[in-house]
Amino acid sequence: MLVEAPPTTRILVVEDEEVIRDLLMMVFEREGLEATCAGTTAEALSRLDDCPTHITLDLHLPDGRGTEVLQEVRTRGLPARVAVTTGTIDPALLRIVSDLHPDRIFQKPFRTSVLVK
Repeated sequence: MLVEAPPTTRILVVEDEEVIRDLLMMVFEREGLEATCAGTTAEALSRLDDCPTHITLDLHLPDGRGTEVLQEVRTRGLPARVAVTTGTIDPALLRIVSDLHPDRIFQKPFRTSVLVK
């Protein structure tokens, strides 16, 4: 009888702020999770082909908005769980994000421990 191995948790950290990106990578790796990072919208879109199971997604990136990445995840029907991380208080942008149905929205600053639960 073959026993299937549990699926590997693959996290894609989409964050342009190097300090925050490094902190998130350190937290996930300390938890024994496989994590990769992207600092731009274009880089994040190309990494979707790696089939991440979870995505932490900043909204303000140098070459676009994180909403483009979330829209692509939803359009492709990818099963990745998406946690949006943002410092924005723009109600119009938050409404756009909400309409794309992220699994969670975290207002910056936030405790990194909430991401590994």
